[in-house]
Amino acid sequence: MSDNEAYIELVVDSIRRPLQRDRRRIVMLQQKDGDRVLPIWIGGATARAIIAAFMCREYPNLSLTCLTGYFWPLLWLLGARRRLPLDFQTRRRLLAGDGIRRFVIAGLQDRAFVAQIEFDAGAWSPHPLPIRPSDALVLAARQQHPLFVSRPVLAKAGVTPGNAEEE
Repeated sequence: MSDNEAYIELVVDSIRRPLQRDRRRIVMLQQKDGDRVLPIWIGGATARAIIAAFMCREYPNLSLTCLTGYFWPLLWLLGARRRLPLDFQTRRRLLAGDGIRRFVIAGLQDRAFVAQIEFDAGAWSPHPLPIRPSDALVLAARQQHPLFVSRPVLAKAGVTPGNAEEE
């Protein structure tokens, strides 16, 4: 199986709020050339960062929305949100999009998704870099890089809309 056959491209279909008082959101990732959907739970701040990235792309004159969308990467760059195993220089390169080929949701471990960043040949990092799926979603949305999922993950965790048996 070639590299292109091992992965399926996804696009952000919607971001949903399951309950009124719940701070978490569900991002629905639609298979680009198909009908399967991959739901991923994310936090409210991550959802706002993804929404801001799409709004700034669609409506570049919304300066306040674009400005608030930049708080997430600044906090991520400084490591204020959580302890990250990445140094400052690596985070800076990731935010700049240096040599990034694609973001991949590569696995499912203990009911949690595992993601990684794959780099172009000859880029500054020859190996895929593990990253939280929510961070991969925000970086992919901000930098307009493609987002992929491995076929086994989509087969196991993906759902077909309107088919209640799989949910």
